[in-house]
Amino acid sequence: MRTFISFNLGENTGNQILDVQSQIRKRQKSSSVEFIKWENKSKFHLTVFFLGDIVRKKPDSLILDLENFSNNNSFGEIIFESGGIGCFPNFKFPRVIFINLKNDNMKVFEFYDKLSVILKESGFESDKKFHPHLTLARIKNNFRPNLYNINDELKFNLKFSINKFHLMESKLLPTGSVYKEIKSFSL
Repeated sequence: MRTFISFNLGENTGNQILDVQSQIRKRQKSSSVEFIKWENKSKFHLTVFFLGDIVRKKPDSLILDLENFSNNNSFGEIIFESGGIGCFPNFKFPRVIFINLKNDNMKVFEFYDKLSVILKESGFESDKKFHPHLTLARIKNNFRPNLYNINDELKFNLKFSINKFHLMESKLLPTGSVYKEIKSFSL
C-alpha cells in the first residue's frame, strides 16, 4: 500500500486554490493542454511526509504509532498563508507549479521535525527537504508554461488553518493517482 501523511483542505480552501489555478491556466496557450496536467480539486492537499509502500510495516502498527504521536503532542491549530507561486525545481525548468505556503510561527516545522523522529524509528526517512506547498500542476516533456511575471501580476490572499493530519493511501491508476483517507489524527 502506497501511503503519505498530509494536511487535507476544506471545501472553501479548495475553491480558493481552484480559482488561483484557473487564473494561471488562462495565461497558457491552448497547445499547452497536452503538456500540463492540472491537479483536480479533490486532490488538493499539503503532503507532510511521503511514506511510500508500507509493506515493511503493517498499516495497523503505523496507525498505532501515529495515534501515540497525536496523543503525546499538542500542536493545536496550524495557520498557513500563501507565499506566491513557485516551481520545482525552478521557474526556468518547471516540472511542478505550486502555491508556496508560509507558517509565521513555524509550528508546521516543529510538527514535521517531531513526526520525522517517530517515523524514522518506524523505518521511514524522507529523501526531500520539507517545503510546505500546494501542487497546482505537473509539467511534461520539458514544456515551459507562461509564468512570466506571475508573482507580480497574479495577486491572491489564501489563508487557512489545519487541526488534523491524515494517513492517506495513493493508488496509481492509468488515469492518474487516487487518494483515500485511511485515518485522521488530531494536532
